[in-house]
Amino acid sequence: MDSNRSGDTISGSGEHSSPVPLAIELVPRRIDSTSDQTEQGSSERTFGGNPEPSENTWIILFSLLFWEGGSSFDAWLSASSVQIAQVLLTLPNSFAQLGLVSGIAFQILYGFVGCWTCYVTTALYADYRSIKENQHVSFKNHTIQWFEVLGGLLGPWWKVVGLIFNTVLLFFTTTIQLVACGREIMHAMWRPRKYKLMYPYAILYIFSLTIPSASTMYWAFGDNLLKITNAFASLKKTRFRDAAVCVMLMHQMIEFSFTSLPVQLVWEKALGVHHSKNFTIRAISRIPIVLLIWLISLMVPFFGSINSVVGSILVTSTVYIIPCLAHMAYYSNSAARKSAIEQPPVWIFKSWRVMFAIDVCVVVLIVTVGVGFGGWSSIKYFVKQVHTFGLFAKCFQCPKK
Repeated sequence: MDSNRSGDTISGSGEHSSPVPLAIELVPRRIDSTSDQTEQGSSERTFGGNPEPSENTWIILFSLLFWEGGSSFDAWLSASSVQIAQVLLTLPNSFAQLGLVSGIAFQILYGFVGCWTCYVTTALYADYRSIKENQHVSFKNHTIQWFEVLGGLLGPWWKVVGLIFNTVLLFFTTTIQLVACGREIMHAMWRPRKYKLMYPYAILYIFSLTIPSASTMYWAFGDNLLKITNAFASLKKTRFRDAAVCVMLMHQMIEFSFTSLPVQLVWEKALGVHHSKNFTIRAISRIPIVLLIWLISLMVPFFGSINSVVGSILVTSTVYIIPCLAHMAYYSNSAARKSAIEQPPVWIFKSWRVMFAIDVCVVVLIVTVGVGFGGWSSIKYFVKQVHTFGLFAKCFQCPKK
């Protein structure tokens, strides 16, 4: 995905023209009007009532589809793919703890809450970028990250909080590849404001895979899943299971590079090489991050327990709590509300009060259920794992002698 895309969705209509009518929604292009007129003016052939595209146009379309990224489809694919793998493996264990009905209900609830926090995050991102572009700040060689949005809108303390939570979250989730970073996906999109629509579609797609899979596993193995955090361990060794393991490993390799990228970008900015055009220097600078992640993975290879701790404390704080608090803090100012690009939607009566009420409900719910009960339970289980297997175990989850 091209992280250097400038984007134009916060000023004007945010629409792009496409040289091929069939590809309008899927691959909005970046060709300027001058090149468009020259290109179309040189041909009298038509395609669907419009001038037929030249070979160069097809090459551009191919690169946009399969290399450069930036379309809404690309954002949907990114947001979906990086959230499926570990959920498929760990959700059966969660269903065993909660029960089938409660497990499905909580997953749907968290999905809707995630869609809401995605909406408020998109609103804050749009205003931040609009303010900076009005100040003639260029993002051509700079990837906007979530902590920069918080700092730009709310001040240095918010920036520090966002940086700490987001970096620690992504560092540990890189070792288990749990969640996507929406702070980076939006910046890579041609139409960042559409991310608030792409994320619900991604959640619905994820539900269509994870709920049937976890429900089937629960019906098949029942409470035996309470002792097994990895669903593959419950299945008999067959060619189908081995094929699934191989596909999962390939998925992990791709997902590792995806989820580690935001951490590496933070590290590049700390070293002052983020804007360097020499990619070799940037690649070398990332090596310490990869080595540290590898070290921690060897030290505590407890997939399920790390998953639970990260999810209950870091994910809930970074993905749900901080965006809602930041949304209320920034838009508590009447001037910010009036100039906001994302005004309250019709389905909540265009009311800022209703938006703030939803923010409060999300924060209270997640602090109580996620950080409170979930955090206590996951930390207790993690400590038990450490006592049972020790650190840097000679073999994977072999009890200490």
